Amino acid sequence: MAGESFRHRIAAHPDLVAILLIVLVAFALRSAFAFRVPAFVTKDSIEYVEPALALVDGEPFILAQRRTPVYPIFMGGAVALFGRDLLAITFAQHLLGIATAVFTYGIGRLTFGRAAGLLAGLAAALSGPLLIYEHYLITESVFTVLLTLAMLLLVAGLRSERRAYFAAGGLALGLAALTRPVGQAVLVALPFAALFVFRRWRPSIMAVALAAGCFALLVVPWAIRNQVIYGTAGAASTGRFLISRSVKHERKFIFFEKEVGAFPGEAPQRTRARQIAQEVTDKRPEPGQVFQRIRDELKLTEAQTDAMLRDIATEAIMRDPMLWVSGTVDMFYELLKGAPKEESVAWHQDVHDQPRVANSWGARFNYLLEPPPPAHVNEAAEAKRLAQIFRPTRFAWWIVGLGLVGAALSVLVRAYRPAVLPFLVALVLIGVSAMLVGDVPRYRYPVDPLMYVMAAGGIVGLATLAMRLVRREQAAPEPSVSGLAGESCSPGRTLPVS
Repeated sequence: MAGESFRHRIAAHPDLVAILLIVLVAFALRSAFAFRVPAFVTKDSIEYVEPALALVDGEPFILAQRRTPVYPIFMGGAVALFGRDLLAITFAQHLLGIATAVFTYGIGRLTFGRAAGLLAGLAAALSGPLLIYEHYLITESVFTVLLTLAMLLLVAGLRSERRAYFAAGGLALGLAALTRPVGQAVLVALPFAALFVFRRWRPSIMAVALAAGCFALLVVPWAIRNQVIYGTAGAASTGRFLISRSVKHERKFIFFEKEVGAFPGEAPQRTRARQIAQEVTDKRPEPGQVFQRIRDELKLTEAQTDAMLRDIATEAIMRDPMLWVSGTVDMFYELLKGAPKEESVAWHQDVHDQPRVANSWGARFNYLLEPPPPAHVNEAAEAKRLAQIFRPTRFAWWIVGLGLVGAALSVLVRAYRPAVLPFLVALVLIGVSAMLVGDVPRYRYPVDPLMYVMAAGGIVGLATLAMRLVRREQAAPEPSVSGLAGESCSPGRTLPVS
């Protein structure tokens, strides 16, 4: 009786069972991984750690012009809650990874059904790149969870036409954009998805207006703040990204030609900025040196330097737009394919271990950095194994192909129409990254949960089609032996096709 009662409860709450299974898998993996590896850091991590600790200590909350506020605020909360340690921050980010897996289930559940949601949620729970980047002191984990939350709310709005979902989705999207400004690109996909699903102008306009209005409630004040402080209205800077794309990932753009020299009427500062960009391109160092050299030599502010970089990068692109287009296509392909090295814990430990950034962090914060302790060294092999349970690059083209099947189903099957939003958002975000940043794999990983949803939808769609064909085959009446004999002897008649 007790067993029957338990099975009845499970059958009565299948969504709860699926969510609990995803949470269990995600939590088990993250609890096993979280303290086996030191936190991964980059030279940029200090620009989030410093304001986060200032917030905890009651000091002024000051951000560089290109940084957005949500991630350092989250870091400050993690430190206040779990302790003044880098692993305390990454532990909080691993908890966000569990939420990402649950939200992924919700998106799949609302678009393609429970089975697709379960497959997508488990893929997000086990994904090696998502796990590894939850262990970084950079924005990936927070942006990913906010993006998936926004998609869940907006998809729920597309299914139900309830305005509250679009308003909440706009707020979540605003937080995502204040974590990483590329989140603004989602607003490009929403109008097309709303019109495709609703097939009517009025509800489509209302949905987009609500989402955009609530998005603006969060993003516009920050843009105004940037205008007041830095003289540029925007969620963040773009010049660094464009120059990085043009200098590091292409290296064929021409910024300055000696035989041409300065352009007619060009300011000497701008001419020198183009010379520096060309020197960096020719010598092939890191593109960050372009920003620092121009800023230091020309005595510009951070905002002025970013504007100068945006100007000269745009000019170089417009001079050879086909180079930019072909490069974007190639980088889009590379982002879809993924980078196997990014799924290796050993590679991340080698490239982004803590002692490497000691000089850029400064003496004030070096107490947070340490070489890997013996316990971490001894557990390195186990951490590597845990991060390779699910390596998406091994199935990259299966994920893409099945995702396209899921996209086709969203067009052909009315019940699946809301899935067009995560499909479009994945395309837009990967495309924008290829256009503005280049082939940087970590900019694609926040899109992975949406790709898992579409691939799971493709699997479920193909499985459903196969089952229907089998049932139709089994349901077709089989002709009797005598009937077949009679039909075969009758001229001009053909046998029935079952």
